[in-house]
Amino acid sequence: MFEECLERGIDLPYVANNYVRVLIALGKYDDAKKFAEKGKFCISKSLRDKAAKLDPPNTSLKKDVPVIADADKNEAAGQTLIKRGIKLQQFSNEKLLEDELTARIESGIPVFGLSLKMYQRHGEYGRQYIIPVGRLDLLCEDASGNLYVIELKKDSGYDDVYKQLSVYLEWFEKNEKFKDKNVYGIICLNQPSRELIEKVHADKRMKLYEYQISYMQR
Repeated sequence: MFEECLERGIDLPYVANNYVRVLIALGKYDDAKKFAEKGKFCISKSLRDKAAKLDPPNTSLKKDVPVIADADKNEAAGQTLIKRGIKLQQFSNEKLLEDELTARIESGIPVFGLSLKMYQRHGEYGRQYIIPVGRLDLLCEDASGNLYVIELKKDSGYDDVYKQLSVYLEWFEKNEKFKDKNVYGIICLNQPSRELIEKVHADKRMKLYEYQISYMQR
């Protein structure tokens, strides 16, 4: 998809920068470095610097690997995390989680048990998608055209996340542009509260997922 957009000159330089991010996320460091150094496309300085420092080339990532699972299933199964401090179990900010999910979606990797693609129309793109009532983290769609509003939080310290997502869904449901679309909501965070789990389970429009970060020795 990225190669086609680059060849056709669509949405440059956004696509070029995102292409580098995806290569990095997939562990293709050498490819990311070479592409960033070509000079054919306008790559941000911070991204060029990041690619230049990557080593060794084209090896698989062996650092933090996020595991995303249904929050209630984890609790029902009695799974417990190794208590090494909450900070080691979660992303330091939402952008890192957003980057990770974006890289997976744009690489065609299923997330939340779904094969999604980023919502994209002429002049519109689903990451940080702005509507009158707020800014969505991710707006995606499946092969049937169903829309998914994805709200990401690094931890459970956001009491209004259910209300926030409800407002977004209600806006889509009332908007003429999306009247023929089924719109669903997904919340993804670390260590959701029982109250949030219960609210989401009572709302058929939403699903709740909990991410965990694993450290694996190879």
